[in-house]
Amino acid sequence: MIKRIPPGYISCLANCFNTWLKEYRYPNVWKLAKIITVNKLKAEVPRCDQTRPISLLATHSKLFEKIMLERIRHWAETNSLVSIEQSGFRPGCLLSTRVLSIYQEVKNNMTANIPTLAIYVDYQKAYDKVWHKGLIVKLNRLSIPLGLLNLIVSWLNDRRAYVIFGENKSEIFYTYVGLPQGSSLSPYLCVVYHCDRVACVGAHSSHIFADDLNILISPPIS
Repeated sequence: MIKRIPPGYISCLANCFNTWLKEYRYPNVWKLAKIITVNKLKAEVPRCDQTRPISLLATHSKLFEKIMLERIRHWAETNSLVSIEQSGFRPGCLLSTRVLSIYQEVKNNMTANIPTLAIYVDYQKAYDKVWHKGLIVKLNRLSIPLGLLNLIVSWLNDRRAYVIFGENKSEIFYTYVGLPQGSSLSPYLCVVYHCDRVACVGAHSSHIFADDLNILISPPIS
């Protein structure tokens, strides 16, 4: 859709983007999410856990978020904040790469006749449970540039949503916990939010893809 709009409109949009970046401001009109609930089990009156929410955001907001993402990613990767064990939502990192790393490590241990214990951890609703103020404090402690921090604060503040189920529509409500679903920024910010997870593993081997953690434990070779 963006490719089909007139060049003059694109130029105007670019000017708006540059202004918002200079002012470290995220437009309030883009902070409203339309959440459509899909009945997973085809039940006549489903429970909340039997529905799948789909969050719809403004199309232009995703373009602006990609610009923000490039700046956040450059800061985080340049300062080596995200561990090399993390393969989720990073350029050049794939799930298959992480799976092969796990396979190779286990295979090497089997060749050396070393037993290996594997622990798999899946953080339930990792995006939905990110605390907004906690994320800001975490980014500040990681020494993110102040301008970029202010832009993220503006992006998070006053987030609103409304839910549609069939022909029913809820009132608009504010969200104070959880990263916006459907946003280009949310996955990588979640990765940065949990960037110190590897340190909790200690000396054991760890492999991470987004919010899925694998820990391999092997006894020391005598």
